[in-house]
Amino acid sequence: MGDSAPTTIGDSGPVSDGGSADGCSPTADDPLDDEGIDSNCDGADGKVGFDLYVNPTIGQDSNEGSPTLPKRSPAAALLMAAGTGGSVVLSSGELEVESIEAAGKWRLVGGYDKTFLGAPKRERTTFNVTNADGLRIAGSGVDGTLAHVQTVGAPATSEEQPSAYAIRATVERLHLDDASVKSGTVAQESVSASIAAIDPGQGGNPGWDGRTTDAFVALPTTTCASVLQPNWVSGSAGDTAYGTRGSGRSAGAGGPDGTPGTDGSNAPKPASLVDGFLRWGDGTSGLSDGKPGAGGAGAKPLASAYLSASGGSGGCPGAGGPAGKSGGGSIAIMLLNGELT
Repeated sequence: MGDSAPTTIGDSGPVSDGGSADGCSPTADDPLDDEGIDSNCDGADGKVGFDLYVNPTIGQDSNEGSPTLPKRSPAAALLMAAGTGGSVVLSSGELEVESIEAAGKWRLVGGYDKTFLGAPKRERTTFNVTNADGLRIAGSGVDGTLAHVQTVGAPATSEEQPSAYAIRATVERLHLDDASVKSGTVAQESVSASIAAIDPGQGGNPGWDGRTTDAFVALPTTTCASVLQPNWVSGSAGDTAYGTRGSGRSAGAGGPDGTPGTDGSNAPKPASLVDGFLRWGDGTSGLSDGKPGAGGAGAKPLASAYLSASGGSGGCPGAGGPAGKSGGGSIAIMLLNGELT
């Protein structure tokens, strides 16, 4: 294959940036190209006075935006470029960005060194997104280009917004040319209450010792979730189902354990779009519908008609466990509207 002209980023598509004698004039066009050639001899790739130049290290937004007096922020350069129709040319450095809100057609081309000459390299220019909501790109009729830049999203820090975005765009068209996009880390899944706060359940009341009278005696009661629980049963002569017969007083049988409560349900799998953010549902809490344990049976000695013992009540079930809350998604580009190339 033979040598070909460098690729250029201009309004009319790829063109040659050959640097002929006729083109070597500061008033001649010099489309930005992947070799960074200054074909019109004005001191930088691009056309000085038409394109705007940004250096985040030494620039000032009050400057004219030339290679020697560059702007500091892309926002200030884009505002001026809207009047000239040129591109914004970014030198090496890190820029903290929250949004790019410029209408119509615009181009941000990074990766240059401080001279704005030579082949651009995307690792030289970094957009550090200031929050996990992502770099917001929006405006009326946006036809934007990001070239030779890397965008790094911020980590999520809020349980209410656990996802991390690098770019969220509402555009007509967005073009990425030699651009890397990396989202931040997400918030981890969590539970809505600590395990220590979960009700572990309540023990049953103890049984009563055998007594020598069948007169009514009020025994301790147990209430679970406002429901009075069965309290006790007494042994009776010849009743080996509840008490153990014998010549002396003996312990009754223990009651059965309570049954577990119902598990909470899983969160729904599909995400939903809420106010421009992806949301995943949370699980539901476990239900506090476990059955209480039953009271132990009372024992009745054979020797006396009134010497029976009473079983205690069963314990209350524990409360349901708390629901798990969804973690977030790590999302490089969220295209809310438009076309991405």
